[in-house]
Amino acid sequence: MVYDEGLADRMRDAIGEEANLTAKRMMGGVCFLINGNMVSAAHREKTGEGLFMFRVGKENEAAALSRPGARPFAPGGRRMGGIIFVPEGDCDHRIYRHLAVEENMLEALGYVNAAEHKSSHVKLLDQLDDIWDDMLADFAFRPDDAARKWLESWLFQHVRSEDFQYRDWIVAAGLEAEAEQKMKE
Repeated sequence: MVYDEGLADRMRDAIGEEANLTAKRMMGGVCFLINGNMVSAAHREKTGEGLFMFRVGKENEAAALSRPGARPFAPGGRRMGGIIFVPEGDCDHRIYRHLAVEENMLEALGYVNAAEHKSSHVKLLDQLDDIWDDMLADFAFRPDDAARKWLESWLFQHVRSEDFQYRDWIVAAGLEAEAEQKMKE
């Protein structure tokens, strides 16, 4: 295993502001512990594959292994129950990346409502964090219809109003090429 600071940062960001979180370099990567108990790790294989390791518990292992890309943790061919590996690509928070790219593009182009636009993203991410916290607290947790309807409504309203508003501004200012380039960076 090879230590990869970028993967470690992604894991730290995903865990969030956990009061008793510590990180310890071991097994060639970095392990994350809460109250001294290992909960996850991040490392890069010598092949270049980035992996996240999650301690899900033996009772949750079957459900966790049903997720895309998940596989058992088996160092040296010896399987350790309750721990899984997931390739970094299958843990990609596309929504976070998209929002960050969009926000950076709007700021770089000098969009006057960039801060307001980012504020609406923060509200979305706060709601998603609440759902994520519920899922971490109870592996069997499923978001209810109210959460699903809120997310659908937020997305529809956001795209219809705010995203179309900045798109119209970009077109009116003749900044289409610059916007496209910034979205690719």
